[in-house]
Amino acid sequence: MTAPRLHTVARDALFLAGPGRSRLLAGLVLRALEGVLACGPAILAVLALVDLSSGVLDGARVAGYAAGCLLLVGLQSATAYAAARVTWTACYDTGAGLRAAGVRGLVGPWPGQRGLLAGDDAGTVLGSDIRVVENYLGWTLPELVRLTMTPVTALVALFVVEPVVAASLVVVQAAGAPVYRWAQGRYARFATEHRDSRADLDKAVVEHVDGIEVIRAFGLVEQRGNALGRAVAAYRDVNTRILRRVVPAYAAFVLLVDLLVVAALTGAAAVAVAGAPGADGARVAAALVLALRVAQPIGELAGRLDSLPRTAASVARVRRFYDEHVAVAGPTPPEEAGDGLILDGVTFSYGDGRPPALDHVSLTCPPATLTVVVGTSGAGKTSLLHLAARLWRPTMGQVRTPATVAFVPQRPCLFSGSVLDNILAGRPDAAFAQVEAAARAAACQHVVDELPGGYDAEVGELGNRLSGGERQRVALARALLSDAPLLLLDEPVAALDTGHEQQVIDTLTRLRDEGTAVVVVTHRLAIAPYADQVVVLAGGRVTCTGTHDQVLATSATYRALWTAHERAGRWRLSTRG
Repeated sequence: MTAPRLHTVARDALFLAGPGRSRLLAGLVLRALEGVLACGPAILAVLALVDLSSGVLDGARVAGYAAGCLLLVGLQSATAYAAARVTWTACYDTGAGLRAAGVRGLVGPWPGQRGLLAGDDAGTVLGSDIRVVENYLGWTLPELVRLTMTPVTALVALFVVEPVVAASLVVVQAAGAPVYRWAQGRYARFATEHRDSRADLDKAVVEHVDGIEVIRAFGLVEQRGNALGRAVAAYRDVNTRILRRVVPAYAAFVLLVDLLVVAALTGAAAVAVAGAPGADGARVAAALVLALRVAQPIGELAGRLDSLPRTAASVARVRRFYDEHVAVAGPTPPEEAGDGLILDGVTFSYGDGRPPALDHVSLTCPPATLTVVVGTSGAGKTSLLHLAARLWRPTMGQVRTPATVAFVPQRPCLFSGSVLDNILAGRPDAAFAQVEAAARAAACQHVVDELPGGYDAEVGELGNRLSGGERQRVALARALLSDAPLLLLDEPVAALDTGHEQQVIDTLTRLRDEGTAVVVVTHRLAIAPYADQVVVLAGGRVTCTGTHDQVLATSATYRALWTAHERAGRWRLSTRG
């Protein structure tokens, strides 16, 4: 991995700023002016020293220089304040715009999925990565501009005062530039490895803590402890290699920055030895004052640039996410299909070299029908449901749905708030009686009755105060309340007992009879005999469709699944007295 170039990172970050780009550029101009003004007091001090060497410095001149310094300091402070207001306001507006656009891209008619499926974490991009972009645009980039303008201004003034001293500084700076690029290149080679090892360590720690019950129950303390130890050791080894190979490079650059002062002293000594006109002590002191204004900001500048590889990685991830989810138009948006679902020649691939999850699938689920999709694990059932819910876009083909779709995923998500808040998300204007009816239809009412506070009980972050089955029932109640013409359910009864399973089946058949198009993906086949059509998926293709009896007579895959279902239904625990 090569070291990122400063102008490339700045260009990409400013591109992400969108409408706020002009304000950020105005803020950068103000920070540049602040960097120039920062040299003002030093330049006035130089003029005072020149006057001193010429014998013309008197009380009035000293007062004038002092007043000038105060004025310049005031102007610098006012410029810094104005620049900070402009840049920080613009960078936070940029972050808010990026997050809003990213969320719209994820929930729009065709949210892009390629970046997520390739490994980009939307939560990381919309959270920490955008915060890095905000900090870069609001603080780091403006500081880089300021810290660049201060030594440039001081160096120009130094050329006027003592060209020899200025030339000696330029020589040392020219030697330091490749050293710094070398240091950055060495760090960049480890940046990805460092980020990946840190992510692996975080995952290992979370997995170890979350799985502590299983670890203790199955005696996996040593095995899982060794796995965590390997992640810790890998992270330690990466950081050790960085210390051994990168820190010396940066130390060499810091040494070169310190050598700027030595170079200034050497140049001043050369001027004094040569006996150049005006080479008195005051003039040499003036040159050293300016030389310090050159060296000090360069050291700070190097410190700011240390984080450039990490910033570049975050900017690149945000840019890629923006391109795939927001900026790039996807295939033709889904057409409305009345109140049913139509898949026409749909192919869907994860883009990772594996065969397509769905391969030229055509399926029609009209209104007032119940469709049950079955198949072995990996057949493409969940992929089909995600496409029908418009969470993913097809690689090829058309998906036509109603404008409103209700979806209950296999692992439903609840939001922080009460049970009532989460059910009302399906239809915020619903009356409480309608909420209760939806809860009863979803076999959720007895769950609510047992919770402290009933409908006002807090579910916790992502519903973590409820069990998996309780979360599933609340999510089903939310979907039923929405009264959407198309209802998509992924394993809706997986966590229910037989009695409650039948209650949900009765609800779905009632909705079907009332005109709703219901599509259910399930491994539990008790609902299959009630279906208007059973769809058998195998290897991403539809291998058989028809009623339960028709498919049972023609599909070996379905017969095997049904046989396993009946065998499980006959299974009972037996005890011997």
